[in-house]
Amino acid sequence: APGSRTVTIPIFPFEKVFQAIEQGEVDAALLIHEGRLIYSELGYHLIADIGEWWFHKTGLPLPLGVTVVKKELGEEAIRQISSYLRSSIRYALDNREKVLESIIEQEKRKEKHLHKKELIDKYLSLYANQDTFDYGEEGRRAIQTFLDMSFNAGLLPKKVKAEFAP
Repeated sequence: APGSRTVTIPIFPFEKVFQAIEQGEVDAALLIHEGRLIYSELGYHLIADIGEWWFHKTGLPLPLGVTVVKKELGEEAIRQISSYLRSSIRYALDNREKVLESIIEQEKRKEKHLHKKELIDKYLSLYANQDTFDYGEEGRRAIQTFLDMSFNAGLLPKKVKAEFAP
């Protein structure tokens, strides 16, 4: 576009993003995972919340992530993978305290970890919730909208129609 310029955006593993800011490798970062929950207590300030921006623009939930399975694996394998994933999410929903304790143990090993149970609970609720278990028609629309917007912005080489495993 006229007046635009090329920008190189470095990509860091999410657990290294604060270090990259502190070392002056980047001026700002898009935070994911626990970074979304702990940035303020580390002294950083929110510039924009992508989830809020997305909802304002589309009225739909932000598709945080999806699992993609190659169709070439066949219907039976896809059905089984989907079943395993749903079982895992169901386990997290049904055994929240046990899962929280497991996450707390894992987080203790990290340099900048979620150290408050309420933060870990909030983190878990982002990824293991009823919408994750079954995101329904609204979630499917959100994913298709994301794909359509990506294509319209020139980020996908062709228009993609999302397909969903059973």
